[in-house]
Amino acid sequence: MGDKAKLIMINKKLNPKAKIFHTEANNLPFGDQITSYALSYSIFHYLPSYQYAKNCIFELIRITKNKGKILIGDILDISYKEGILLSDKKEISAKLPSIHRYSEWMFYDLVKLSSIIRNHKRVSDVKIIDQSPNLPFNTYRKDICICL
Repeated sequence: MGDKAKLIMINKKLNPKAKIFHTEANNLPFGDQITSYALSYSIFHYLPSYQYAKNCIFELIRITKNKGKILIGDILDISYKEGILLSDKKEISAKLPSIHRYSEWMFYDLVKLSSIIRNHKRVSDVKIIDQSPNLPFNTYRKDICICL
């Protein structure tokens, strides 16, 4: 049994009434405008491409109702990428699974991404939000709030 199947089984045991879906984030199996709020937290740096990320955001917009809000948390700001990669200790990161390596993560131009989101016909506002100074790594991790 694969890791994903194991996680689904564990979740079904812990939450027997929950509906659990295993799907691609850029093609959600839900109807249009089904929720008032959508949250994606700490996954965008693992996405395979910038286009995939944009498609995921458009899917979140599609499933969120008018006047709803979407929070995409923990997005890595590209203006910090070079410094982070230069500080990476290669002898340590080489031993880590690729999911934990900075060199494998996606960083985003948040101003450009916000502009693309803002141009969507259903979006009324987009805000880039600094994370709390109490959070570790808060300088290069930002949140985006999308208002419909």
